[in-house]
Amino acid sequence: MTSFEVPILHQLFSTRLIHEFGREQQALPEIHVLDLGCGLGEQMVYMSRLGFQMSGCEVNANLVNSTLAALNRAGFANTDVRLSTVPTELPFETNRFHAVYANGVFEHCSEMPSLVAEVSRVLMPNGVFLTAFPLQSVIMETQVRLPFVHWFAGRMQRSLIRTLSHLLPDEERNWPWIERYLQNDVFYWTRVQVQQILNRHFGETKSLAKEYLLMAKNQMNSKPILRLALAATAVPIFVSILAGLVSWQWTYVVEASKPKHDRSNSAVQHEDCVSPSLLASRF
Repeated sequence: MTSFEVPILHQLFSTRLIHEFGREQQALPEIHVLDLGCGLGEQMVYMSRLGFQMSGCEVNANLVNSTLAALNRAGFANTDVRLSTVPTELPFETNRFHAVYANGVFEHCSEMPSLVAEVSRVLMPNGVFLTAFPLQSVIMETQVRLPFVHWFAGRMQRSLIRTLSHLLPDEERNWPWIERYLQNDVFYWTRVQVQQILNRHFGETKSLAKEYLLMAKNQMNSKPILRLALAATAVPIFVSILAGLVSWQWTYVVEASKPKHDRSNSAVQHEDCVSPSLLASRF
């Protein structure tokens, strides 16, 4: 797997972890990292080759088997990959990991506050959490490739899906499936809500939007229109403007650190978290 085959977000995560744990000359094989939502296992193979002690977790048994097969082919047959039978519970011990990362996970979890609490639980004190939260304000729903449809619900959403499907024809689109997907499989939050949830379990949080943009700029295989937009990153003020747009309107790419002393009280965490009923909210 070459660097260009690794998604930009995962390259960013690995770079941040090497920076975090390499500066004190710690041996990477001693750094335990959880890939939350490990999919087909490509990223676990990539991180294992960098030297991290990897573990994986998935809610789909077929994906667990695919990950194990990929790791076995790459020579990492003894890697710990576990099935989570409850999506909001991680089947690992408390304070197990130095770092947890996730991509394409939280927008599919209907009880995100509970899952974020679990991430905090399995992290060691001073542990690092790296993830991306696609925001409710994003214009294009990436899975169905239609704009605005996730901003609405009910009759308005159905009408918009059908109208856009006619205006933007695609043989692979199936509007009844799109309706079911938006109603049952994807859940968006605002940046403010995400930050409130993170603040309950983590100390310092940092947006990685600027680092993401600079890394994306160096990808030679980026689409021409994306390369043109990223060319603006040559001007520092434009980097800040683009980073603000990314982290407030598109996707909140974040690095969060668990406090050395856990401030949270589990009995209070779930009562005070943003209500899961807000998951269904739309503009």
